[in-house]
Amino acid sequence: MSEVTINSVCETIFTGIPSNLIQKAEPFDATHQMIAGSTLSQAGELIQENLQPIELNDAKPSAKFELKAGDVVVLTRGNSFRAAIIDSDLTKLKLIPSANLVVLRPDASKVKPTVLVVHLNSAHGQAQMEQLATGTTIKNVPANKLKEMQLKLPSAEHQQQIEDLFFASNQAYMAGIAMVEQERKVAMAKVSELMQGGV
Repeated sequence: MSEVTINSVCETIFTGIPSNLIQKAEPFDATHQMIAGSTLSQAGELIQENLQPIELNDAKPSAKFELKAGDVVVLTRGNSFRAAIIDSDLTKLKLIPSANLVVLRPDASKVKPTVLVVHLNSAHGQAQMEQLATGTTIKNVPANKLKEMQLKLPSAEHQQQIEDLFFASNQAYMAGIAMVEQERKVAMAKVSELMQGGV
């Protein structure tokens, strides 16, 4: 297991789109969907319902911000740093990161995106980001500091195991949440029925 910088295992690292290049749009008028901090789940995946419909003010410079499958988006501003993976199913929505995000585009021959996400969302990764953060009221980790962040790079075999466990764990978590929500709906329906004098 070797120690590397994030920069050394990424093809490119860039910050999200400046606000002057976009404007909010009605869902049916939107050309793209913007990822904000609220779109990144604690589990390391995107919450599709929290995407924000937008239009680009100038398509030419904005095109370079469009995300690809396997990109890692990192919330680097605020009181809750976290990272998530861009799923291939969501790229058809033409995703654009907000200015509060930094995008890591991993070099697939060196590191799996899940390894970066797991590291950044771990207690150790969070502590590293806290140390790199500037500002007191609103914390911020500049992209150039994130590039130099160090992580222990597992072997290719262990990276595959990490990826398998990551997705299996998230699937189980989402299934559990769905089941709990369904049980709550059934219970609330029964409560409502009882309130109306039903048996």
